[in-house]
Amino acid sequence: MKLKTALATSASILLLVFVTLAALLINTSDLLGVAARELAQAGESLRVTEELKSRLLVHNRDVFLYSLHQDQARLISRDSQRAKIQKMVQSLDQLIDNDEEYEIVAEVKKEIADYFAKRDELKTSPFSSVERYNHISQYVDDAITAIDRLVEMNHSQMDEQIAAVDSQNRSANRAAVILLSTGSFILLGLIIGIITMIARPLAAFMDVITAYSTGDSAMRAVPRGLWETRRIADTFNLMADRLDEKRRDQLTFIASVAHDLRNPLHSMSMAVAMLLRKGDKASQAPSEVIFRQLTNLDRLVGDLLDTTRIESGQLEMSLGVQDVTALVRDAVELRRNDSALHSFKLEIPTAPLMCDCDGGRISQVMNNLISNAIKYSPNGGVIKVNAWAERHQIYIAIADQGMGIASDDLQKIFEPFQRTQATKDTIPGIGLGLSASRRIVEAHGGKLRAESELHRGSTFLISLPVHTHSQPTDSNGEPLRSSESSASAR
Repeated sequence: MKLKTALATSASILLLVFVTLAALLINTSDLLGVAARELAQAGESLRVTEELKSRLLVHNRDVFLYSLHQDQARLISRDSQRAKIQKMVQSLDQLIDNDEEYEIVAEVKKEIADYFAKRDELKTSPFSSVERYNHISQYVDDAITAIDRLVEMNHSQMDEQIAAVDSQNRSANRAAVILLSTGSFILLGLIIGIITMIARPLAAFMDVITAYSTGDSAMRAVPRGLWETRRIADTFNLMADRLDEKRRDQLTFIASVAHDLRNPLHSMSMAVAMLLRKGDKASQAPSEVIFRQLTNLDRLVGDLLDTTRIESGQLEMSLGVQDVTALVRDAVELRRNDSALHSFKLEIPTAPLMCDCDGGRISQVMNNLISNAIKYSPNGGVIKVNAWAERHQIYIAIADQGMGIASDDLQKIFEPFQRTQATKDTIPGIGLGLSASRRIVEAHGGKLRAESELHRGSTFLISLPVHTHSQPTDSNGEPLRSSESSASAR
């Protein structure tokens, strides 16, 4: 699925959910408004009927008290109550909602009219006040009974309205919870989908790019997620495959050129060696210069060939159990007389450090590192070479007091054809030695890393697996640590 389609679908579903929720809320609001009006009308009807009942009783009382005491205030109250009762009776028509209520209101009107008619009839009767009160009581009771029926009906209507509102409220709450839950699950699914289909593939792709940029050209992205992320991964893989193909073509060309250069270089070296043995004294000095330059060229050609073999996976190694202390000692002795400005300090253990390795390749690495230590400390100084065993690893350290390496260049120096900015224009080289050395060490299951600070020298550290069956240990079972054996040169 494409990102645009996924987002459009999710947005449409969310929009539908929230539109439905909004419609539900509007409908619920309308229903509650209607219910509120009906409740208000029922409440008003209840108030009027209760007040009507109260005024009817007050009127009956005032008539009785006036007949006893002839109090003018009672007369005024009696007439006022009668006027208000008659007005309220007329207003009952506005509160009628159904046929049943219409019949009860009609009954209330009749009973009240009968009450007032009987009152008017009793005014001219010869009965005493008490007798009049007794005669009118039945009419009062009939009117109160009719009013009570109206009150009961209003109460019933209010209860029904309240029950209907509660039911509607519960239904609206359930629907709102369902819709909100649905929207929340859809939103959660959208977030999970974004994480799963976009964020994680992009994070994995970023890891691949990071690894690829640090020199792991075998890294490839796994196409997954949405169409766009899969397309990005496929494009990156296609680009990496084409770069690998181009790199292989370049390496094939370099290997061909290097191979073609080696034969004439060997012939020239043999010729210069013959001049050194048989030539006159005048030709000795230039012959030595030519021989050193031919040696450097042969080394560069060897680095080119090693690089092409390593990159193409054709590096040949002859593994065997080797004493690393002997290899380190031989490498130092080989380079001891290369410079009159440098002295060597060698620290190796007295016991052998046995390792499964290709002795020639490990010697090549150490020769390259020691040669670099001399080359990149042009002002001379002490070159320290240490070897020791620790935690099933053999370590070899070559340290100089030279120019040092900037922190930004520490990783780049192990890439083919990469050199530091400070030495690119001042010290000859093409930047293949360290790359080949690291690949050789890694092919042995070890590591090669550098520690350096500008103008304070550099230390290159090799770690190789110990050959545990032959490695001597102390009384605690730990490999023997190094004892100092220093040697100084000119």
